[in-house]
Amino acid sequence: MVHTIIAKSKTTLPQATQEVLDLLGEGARPDAQQEEYFFSLNNSPVSNGYCRIRVAEHIAVALDYLMSLGETGEHIECVRVEWWGQDMYPVEQPVLDEDGNPTGEMETVYVEQLFRTGTQDVRDEQGNVIATTPVYLGRF
Repeated sequence: MVHTIIAKSKTTLPQATQEVLDLLGEGARPDAQQEEYFFSLNNSPVSNGYCRIRVAEHIAVALDYLMSLGETGEHIECVRVEWWGQDMYPVEQPVLDEDGNPTGEMETVYVEQLFRTGTQDVRDEQGNVIATTPVYLGRF
């Protein structure tokens, strides 16, 4: 079973990974050359300081416990533990027939819960901001 966490780096990735090593004794590589390899088995690219990290169950348990105590690190904060990989949530939707018409029945489907890390400006050819769009954390 794959467990993931969402973490926020408050400073640099090398400082955040060193703090993880100091606290847990494993789960980080401060000397990694690519940002996707700084934590645990691997992590998503960083988005506005946030990343999704695959972790072993004992690490997820430890971080969940620290979160319950309100503990955060100086360089990194565990935002959420995702016990079965990326969190999913149930959505009720109508069942459709072959022609795309509702049958009157409902079904439950599970949708990935996206984690919003901020917004990004959309610019026109002249560089003027014409809109903003949400930015979400990468998935595995």
